[in-house]
Amino acid sequence: MGWYRAKLMFRGALTATLIQTVLGVWIFLASVSAQNPPASNKIIHPLQQPGVNETTLTTVPELYWQDERTAIGRLEESHLRAMVPPQTETGIVISQTPAPGTQVKIGTAVSITIGEPQLVLKASAPSVKINQNVEFTATLEPPLPSSLTTARESVRPQARYTFNWDDNTQTGPTASDNSPHSYSAARAYNVSAKVQIGNFSLASNVVTVTVENPVQPPSYRVNLKVAPTKIETGGQVVASATVTPEPPLGTSYIFSWGDGKRDTSQSPTAPHEYGPPAKRHLVQVFVNINGAEIRSNPVVIDVTAPLPPGPGPTPQPTGWPTWQIVVAVAVAVLILGGAYKLIRSKKSAPAPQPPHVPESLSVIAKPGPIHYTIQKPEAIRARPSVGIRSGCTIQTSLKPTEGIARKRSASNG
Repeated sequence: MGWYRAKLMFRGALTATLIQTVLGVWIFLASVSAQNPPASNKIIHPLQQPGVNETTLTTVPELYWQDERTAIGRLEESHLRAMVPPQTETGIVISQTPAPGTQVKIGTAVSITIGEPQLVLKASAPSVKINQNVEFTATLEPPLPSSLTTARESVRPQARYTFNWDDNTQTGPTASDNSPHSYSAARAYNVSAKVQIGNFSLASNVVTVTVENPVQPPSYRVNLKVAPTKIETGGQVVASATVTPEPPLGTSYIFSWGDGKRDTSQSPTAPHEYGPPAKRHLVQVFVNINGAEIRSNPVVIDVTAPLPPGPGPTPQPTGWPTWQIVVAVAVAVLILGGAYKLIRSKKSAPAPQPPHVPESLSVIAKPGPIHYTIQKPEAIRARPSVGIRSGCTIQTSLKPTEGIARKRSASNG
């Protein structure tokens, strides 16, 4: 009897030992499996609402920037399952599949990835010239959701960006996630950005931009010519610009006419019409070559008022002009006068003197005046004398030196 009781007690103890051993091994394997799950395994959270019709469609909610627990809760509210890869990282939902807003059947599994958000900064070009703009863009990954659900309400998150240009300047905080910037010195610049979302701050990566010295462009000269430079109101001029050396394609010309009007053209030649009032205008052309503006020489245009209409032209005589007639008459008078004097001098020439002239001349006076003339007295060698008979008186004068002796008066006694 005692031996039988001992046998039963031994069997019970052995059975209990085996059960404890099996339980211990199972617990150990379960703990090891939980600590080191295979990389390909995923934890699938079962649907918490059994009995729901899984053929009904629902919308995948936006889970970005939610922690894992909140994201799973929102999926369960939409009758969806969460598939989360086993991981030791903590953070927020940085990706989800299907995308937010997708229509799926109830009970569909939504894969989410937990990780740290990032602010990715990119530049439009790795190298630029001095004073040339480069565009910088800061992108949040994942993108900021349209709203965030807190314990009290859903709020729209506000992001403020700040750009550090590495030249002792910065831009922001600003609501824009992109900004242009240019540099005035040639060197390498390490540009960074940060974003502030409420009390949460996130820094970006660093982008290096190399700034180089620009290639010196050729020196252009612009010569402007305008024709004509003197016009009446309502008249038109034509301006022509010559650029040296030859400008590249895409060069534009801005003509400033000095009367408040400007014309932009791709041609170096342009016409313009000036209206009243009459005044002087200064014309110039501005040539835009690769963003640089070059001015021409100024040209002055004199705009005058038109003359009022006057009488018609005076008809001119068909014959000789008056002054020519006067000159011809004067010449004719002179010629006729000269001919008249020549003829008269020939008629009044004295008769030839006899070869002998008496030494004395006696004249018998008769009553009444007597006139006599002696010509060429130089032929007389002796002093002439005049004898008068008794009873008569005579007055005479003789001028041998002048060649004429005249008896001025004589009378009887």
